Amino acid sequence: MSDPNHDASSVLPDETEIADLNHLKDYLSGERIDQVAFSFLKHLAIYAVGRDLSYNEVESLREKALDSKDTEYRMRELLRFVIHSDIFQKK
Repeated sequence: MSDPNHDASSVLPDETEIADLNHLKDYLSGERIDQVAFSFLKHLAIYAVGRDLSYNEVESLREKALDSKDTEYRMRELLRFVIHSDIFQKK
């Protein structure tokens, strides 16, 4: 049951109107899935190597994130990429 005193709606920076949590999940897993996957991959790589990434490393991750779309951004594939990447090996 919805609380009439608590409005969960919001407008995102790109001016997309979000009515509730379910709408936000749909938005992120639909229209923004490429950006979500890239962000996850980038943060995972930064955590794995314990440092900021260079511009070339970030661009390499961006390309891989787009290539991973074919496998529906499976977590296993994203983890495998970071572990076997030159980024992780340079640590």
